Amino acid sequence: MVIFGFNIHSIANSLFCTFMDKKDCQVIARFGVVQSRRLWQPEADEICLLRALIARLVVLDKDIQREKNRLER
Repeated sequence: MVIFGFNIHSIANSLFCTFMDKKDCQVIARFGVVQSRRLWQPEADEICLLRALIARLVVLDKDIQREKNRLER
């Protein structure tokens, strides 16, 4: 699980801790207890394909607009 430092820092501030080595360990441990996160899972293949198709559509729309602008000159 990936936890961003900002999240831990905000928990530390809420607990009125100043960072020292032992305090760091305690804050990270408390953060793990307080925050229940789902494990990361990769997106389904269908979602990846859909994102790729949408990105390609955006590129094609820009190409069409660029060609229209070129023809207007």
